Amino acid sequence: MFKDPAYARPLFLTMAVCLSLAACSGQVTSNGQGRGSNDSPDDGSGGGGGSDTPGTGGVDGEGSPKSFVCDQSKTWQDAPLRKLTAPQIKNTLSDVVRYSLPKSGAEVMQAVDRQLALVPIELRPQIADEPHGTFRRLAQDITQQGVDAWLDVAMAVASEATTALRLPELVGACATDTDKANDDACLRTFVAKFGARVQRRPLAKEDLDSYVAVAGASPITAKGIANVVATILISPRMMYLVEQGKDAVAGVQGRYALDDWELASRLSYQAWDAPPDDSLLEAARAGGLSNPDQWKAAVNRVTSDARAKKTMEKFFEEWWHLDELPDAAGLSNEKAYKSFAGGDLPDATWKPAAVRDVLEFVNYIRSGGDGGRLSDLFRSNAVFPSTDALAKIYGVSTWSSGEPRRAPGRDGLLTRPALLYRANPAGRTNPIMKGVFIRRSILCDEIPPPPANALAEAAKTDTSKATTERQIAAVLTEAPGTSCAACHTYLINPLGFVTEGFDALGRARTMERRFDVSSGSVISTTAVDTKVAPRVTPDDDREVSDAKGLADLLEESGKPAACLAKQYFRYTFARVEDEEKDGCTLERIRSAAGDSLDDSLKAILLSNAFREKNIGIAAGGKQ
Repeated sequence: MFKDPAYARPLFLTMAVCLSLAACSGQVTSNGQGRGSNDSPDDGSGGGGGSDTPGTGGVDGEGSPKSFVCDQSKTWQDAPLRKLTAPQIKNTLSDVVRYSLPKSGAEVMQAVDRQLALVPIELRPQIADEPHGTFRRLAQDITQQGVDAWLDVAMAVASEATTALRLPELVGACATDTDKANDDACLRTFVAKFGARVQRRPLAKEDLDSYVAVAGASPITAKGIANVVATILISPRMMYLVEQGKDAVAGVQGRYALDDWELASRLSYQAWDAPPDDSLLEAARAGGLSNPDQWKAAVNRVTSDARAKKTMEKFFEEWWHLDELPDAAGLSNEKAYKSFAGGDLPDATWKPAAVRDVLEFVNYIRSGGDGGRLSDLFRSNAVFPSTDALAKIYGVSTWSSGEPRRAPGRDGLLTRPALLYRANPAGRTNPIMKGVFIRRSILCDEIPPPPANALAEAAKTDTSKATTERQIAAVLTEAPGTSCAACHTYLINPLGFVTEGFDALGRARTMERRFDVSSGSVISTTAVDTKVAPRVTPDDDREVSDAKGLADLLEESGKPAACLAKQYFRYTFARVEDEEKDGCTLERIRSAAGDSLDDSLKAILLSNAFREKNIGIAAGGKQ
């Protein structure tokens, strides 16, 4: 089947396109909520499961919820198929190769490094409330580049795995002996074992027969086995979470409990970005994952594994766009930047250290540090500077492991250098973008797009008398009667101004220096003003002067917990939430954040929505 790449590529592309059409049944509405192809509710619970109870809900007037209404008469709608991400498929491939070739699997993976390097990583899809891109897991599109790349990988693995030296290890001695009578049994045994590992479940008889036929007529040949390997490696069950469910959920049309194999895959790819391990597969084989107590035990084991820490870090890294932090070392030759940075001029280690500082901070809070609640993310002064340069910015000694360093005045996430850094040649802080980040990424509030003439108006504005970034931003965007004033005066700028007590490298300051770009000389020095009314909620005009004061307003508003629920929902289900139909699941995550950030993130794994599949009902069906 895969002897001729010119034949194989269009075949695989056609298959993939058909799958993608089946999977993409939703769209994003103007308010950022995901809508299925049928917006009418089914009956049945909304996915909270277990201890989920209806909440009162609440909205602050900007469209961002403080909590979610759990209406058991509403039900969610899943996409029929979910494509695995490129890292998830790579991890699956590595697992399969090392399982099938325990002695030489590492060599095979190394041999296909060139092909793997050409596999494209998903781009962040843009949605209504995340115009800069949401999680890569939501990228469910299929590209010709991706099809070509994965086919090349599959064929390279097949070729490497079936060399004369490796074929007996892959298939067994029966593949190379002179006894042709055992060829059929040898082939079927190999296909059943290899296919089950690739597809994370035993092969159905018709699938087994189909893959055996790919090898061609007896006797067994390396070429025939290579065709089988390549075919299975690009099968839909390799590339997708193919979920058909097992038992219908009583009283809910179109919803099915996932079977044990499907549960094992959902759990492992959610927690590890990787396929089920031997323990999960054995639990699935024994039918244990359908048991609530055994499922909870499996969740606890999987989420306590070191691999889960890395996947959780990826969630926060993508949520806060830490993976897109500019390289600070790139400005080292700019005169103004050199004057601004002084003895703290960043090198190539600055960016990874700043990102690691934030991720270790999150790990610390998740593990129960300083209270372990979501609100503690915005209050704790625990810091984790792994380099001397970052430690100097904090004014503490370098950290490598164990208990964190303590940095007075560094109250919470928003004072971390990774979130304060701006790659500006003159060391400017850009409070507008800081305000946009807090409003969108921490509060999940919507910000209307800028008017078409915004840049033209800014270009005509005289900022020569402004001597701080706050003054410049106010002159440019807050002039009464202009098209920018409404959003910037109330929604954006104040949230950015509150952290102007730190410069563009994250250093604490009371005075702001401005530099001439061409010469690097100081042109002004002005006291910093951080007193603002951030209006976390529209009707709250109380003023604060620092991140600590802002943290009080954030916690009181309840909005960060609701925002966490929405973001982790998207990361888990690879779709945008529908606040009405997904209310029970969202509320379960949100409500747990008040007691434990880690429990909040684990709550979704115990929900009905995670353990069940809703394939939807036809228009006009039972409501």
